[in-house]
Amino acid sequence: MAEGKNKRQRAALQPRLPAAAPHAPQPTGGDDFEEPVQRPDVFEYFAQRANRSKELEQEVDRLQTREAALDRRVQDTELQLSRMKAELGAAAARHEGREAQFKLKCEQLQNSVQREVERAAVLEVQLKQRSEAVSGSCDVRAAGTRIADEVAGFLAPEEAKVTRALKLKVSELEMALASTKAEAEGKISRIDGELQAERQRIQAETAAVAALQRRVEEAEAQADAEAVARREAQARAAGLEATVMQTQAAAASRNSSEGDAILIKSLREQLTAAEAAAAEAARLRHQAATAASLREKLDAAESRARCAEQLLEGEAAVHAELANAQEHLQRWTAILSGMADCDTPEDVLHMVRKLQDAQISAKAGAGDQAEELVTSRGEAEAALAAARDATTRADAATARAEAIEIDVARLERKTQLLTQERNSLKSVLASYDEEYLSKEDGSGEISPAQRRIAELEATVEALHGHMKSLEAELGAGSVAAAGSADVIAEANSKVAAAEARAYAAESEVENLFKQVELLQERVGRGEYNPETTKVLHFKGNPEAELFRAAKEARIAELESENEALRQSVQRVEAAAATPGGGGGSSTPGGAAVPTASGGLRVAQLEGEANLLRRRLAESQKTSDRLQQVFTKQIATFRDAIKGLFGYSVEMTSDPAAKEIRAHFILRPQHADEAGSELAFKMLRDGRIAFVKTEYSTRRLAREVETFIERYRSVPAFTANLTMENFQRHTQG
Repeated sequence: MAEGKNKRQRAALQPRLPAAAPHAPQPTGGDDFEEPVQRPDVFEYFAQRANRSKELEQEVDRLQTREAALDRRVQDTELQLSRMKAELGAAAARHEGREAQFKLKCEQLQNSVQREVERAAVLEVQLKQRSEAVSGSCDVRAAGTRIADEVAGFLAPEEAKVTRALKLKVSELEMALASTKAEAEGKISRIDGELQAERQRIQAETAAVAALQRRVEEAEAQADAEAVARREAQARAAGLEATVMQTQAAAASRNSSEGDAILIKSLREQLTAAEAAAAEAARLRHQAATAASLREKLDAAESRARCAEQLLEGEAAVHAELANAQEHLQRWTAILSGMADCDTPEDVLHMVRKLQDAQISAKAGAGDQAEELVTSRGEAEAALAAARDATTRADAATARAEAIEIDVARLERKTQLLTQERNSLKSVLASYDEEYLSKEDGSGEISPAQRRIAELEATVEALHGHMKSLEAELGAGSVAAAGSADVIAEANSKVAAAEARAYAAESEVENLFKQVELLQERVGRGEYNPETTKVLHFKGNPEAELFRAAKEARIAELESENEALRQSVQRVEAAAATPGGGGGSSTPGGAAVPTASGGLRVAQLEGEANLLRRRLAESQKTSDRLQQVFTKQIATFRDAIKGLFGYSVEMTSDPAAKEIRAHFILRPQHADEAGSELAFKMLRDGRIAFVKTEYSTRRLAREVETFIERYRSVPAFTANLTMENFQRHTQG
């Protein structure tokens, strides 16, 4: 039982207790040979997976937000179109109403003018008849002329004054009407940019109309006075005509009378004057009719001014609506400028149509549009809830991973301390060997070899206890890592389920905890399909050179340790073969002590050499086994990446590069060309930079400008390309 326990203790000490080499130089980096093979950057892989899951969740949120925004934009556009159509219809109706009113007023004015013309023609006919009736009598004509002269002398000043005033008013009214018409037309044509000026003009027109109203009222008063005078003149003319008739009747009986002749002459003059007065009365009636027509025109101008004021009052609302429409148009233009492949509203309609076609094709046979809408909303809400749940769990997993990183850092620090303790033990052993070789053995005291063995046993026990504590801490860290890996796996499964609902595909996610336990090297050395792609590995590639250099360093270390052991054995044998080498003891058993101690040292050195050989063989087996597991798991990981995200990834790295960590070549799963590939490079600070290729320059210039150069989002760029290729394959 004790022997088995000692074997287990020695086996536990194998990876932590190398052999002592007191006089041989230690090779550089020999103690850390196993670290490049057995210590991968697992937590960086965890961080990459967490970042990738976060990016996927953010991409899902962005796609859903973009779809909702597109729906809202379509609804807003439809509402704006319907509102603009209604406004156009109302404006057209108002314009038609104004045109109908204007036509009606024009017809009324034409009818009034026609009536006045007909009335003037009737008056001319009557005047001609009267002139012909009195043309036979010269005396009557002379009397009429005299009467007309009297009437003209009586009415001449007033007539001239009224005529000038009427002409002035008519010209002013015509000018006012012309200016009103021109200003109204200018207001209608410049309704968008000259509202304030139009209001001022309307105010000026209102003042002018008020002045015209006052003048028209004065003209009407004067016309009334002239009408009274005209009626008096007409009454006087009627009296003169009666007198003429009586005179003519009397003249028939008294032809020979000279006084009658003079009377007839005077009557004729009065008749002529009466005819002139009648003509003047007709002219005054015509002027009164003209004033009435001007009054009607003034009323029409006032009505047009009121209509213009109403239009101006409505112009403020129209201008506000126009400003709102321009603001909506600017917002729409800004939104269009921020969208890919949407330079015009027609492109938005095409995109909406594509989205509708894709939605219809994805939900074919699922029922009518209402049920599809309800189903899609339910799925979207479920996807959002799943994405939020996945985000929460991913954050928790990230926190746990950070805690695990802290624990691992602490363990690495403890490992460094153990390494320092091991080096100190080596120095102690070397000092013991020097003391053993330089000093002679005492007669009755414990030999240095026995003391060293006791100290080594105590050190071994202490190291066993320390290793047990480290194993317990590593076990706790493994449990925490397993828990975080489970959380990350669940978050990735949620994200994959959301993507499967979007792209109608299902994929499986490998157990990340098994990958963490098995993957022992950095993930991301490239990706290829072993069934369809053959990869040629150069004999002098960086990985092979690294393994070869590490193996040579390890062999050199072992050779140096063997040489040191051989020299130690030779010195021990030489010391044992020297008589009296035990310090000059005269006792018979005095020489047996160094011999026994020398044999013990040889046995110990042989045991250490065998231990080193076993460690070398086991490390080689472990390296081969880890290499096989790594190759298998990385192939599975590549297949999973291609199935999940639709890209096959190949990675190459150059250790000599100072600024670039690795190069990546992405080949889309749904590519329609043989040379369709994307190139990226990862810089030392972790940023991803896009590398232009012939395919990206020829086919993806706009996408590169939008997603890479403008928004600096590689996931959005790859997701957009995946969607375009998918739609081209499914709808083409």
